[in-house]
Amino acid sequence: MFVGAALIGFTGDAALPAHESGQAHGKASSDGGGAGKLEASALHHAAAAQIPVRTDPEEMWEEGGVMLGFDAEERLIHRLPGDFEAKIVWGSHYPRQEATTAWDAIATLSGAGIGPATIARMLGGNAASQFGIQLKQWV
Repeated sequence: MFVGAALIGFTGDAALPAHESGQAHGKASSDGGGAGKLEASALHHAAAAQIPVRTDPEEMWEEGGVMLGFDAEERLIHRLPGDFEAKIVWGSHYPRQEATTAWDAIATLSGAGIGPATIARMLGGNAASQFGIQLKQWV
């Protein structure tokens, strides 16, 4: 939650207008109010006197170049895929024991009713865009 809130905060930093960030090995849906806490604490930050601080976390999230890692099993993503579609990147957690394959993630997300185009963004398209990588289609 702290890392997610910090990443959202960086997007509002006037000193880093083109800053893009990512947080891997997290749970995208476990923010738990981190954006609201960011908003509440922004006015008390020591740098607030020197750096303009924004207190609109939802807009900062939408506008900022921030990506969060996610697990295909996250139920909130199953229920609200449109809220996360453009901001999450799937990871397998390899070499940890609970690692899953991309095929498992595709099956889980498909089983939740998420369409192929959205799954493609979540499993690679967003990361490619974030890091400026050109994807190749393999058949």
